[in-house]
Amino acid sequence: MIKQLVVFLHGWGSNGEDLIQLAPLFSEKLHDAFFLSPDGPEACPQNPLGGRQWFGLDFLEDGTLDRTNTPVKLIKASEHVNKFLIYWQKKCSVKSIDTFLVGFSQGSMLALEVGMKKELGGILCYSGSFISNQKKLSYQPKVMLIHGDMDEVIPFKNMQNAEKKLKNLKNQFS
Repeated sequence: MIKQLVVFLHGWGSNGEDLIQLAPLFSEKLHDAFFLSPDGPEACPQNPLGGRQWFGLDFLEDGTLDRTNTPVKLIKASEHVNKFLIYWQKKCSVKSIDTFLVGFSQGSMLALEVGMKKELGGILCYSGSFISNQKKLSYQPKVMLIHGDMDEVIPFKNMQNAEKKLKNLKNQFS
């Protein structure tokens, strides 16, 4: 019988197949969980060999990122994930509170976006950022942030900023 739903959200340029390989490790502790690892909805042009993305990145001519449109793109991607979660929660008869998101990089951004608006059992984020809309929380989410201090893709400071933003939101909990 399925008691929990664990959804892995991959990073930019990866895919669901990459992360579903983690399911056996997680299942050692979560014996009654059903594991899913969807592909992002868009092909990743920088990785044409099966790479996917939850939303496209806007590169400037010098190779840096323009993050101006990231919040809007993140909200759109979160709608995709919410539909996915609703479908699988219904299919598996699992409540939202028994659903867990595990995000990596871009998937972490997405996990936090979804998990701050929808009550979940927990959110585990590896090497991500929190693009906050600063709305008050309707519940106290359980979040674990993990980030290496030598990450060359997403700076360690992004995780520190995410922690500060999340603590601030929890302090505003109504």
